[in-house]
Amino acid sequence: DPLAVNAMRMGYDYGGLSISAVQTKLAIGYPRAARIVNWLVDNGYVTPNSIAGKKQMILPKEEFEEKFGNNG
Repeated sequence: DPLAVNAMRMGYDYGGLSISAVQTKLAIGYPRAARIVNWLVDNGYVTPNSIAGKKQMILPKEEFEEKFGNNG
């Protein structure tokens, strides 16, 4: 999903990801937000379990910037 990179950037900016945050910040429905977050979990970018309601980023931000760029 093209919004996955935006969701990841959001995870770094907000200290983690939740489906509801992705849904709200990216203005998308719950099913698409859940697919994005589940894809990020399945591909090892975020933790499968939540801490304080947020899944934590696994990929270091520096690696993220190298792989996906830093301007969206």
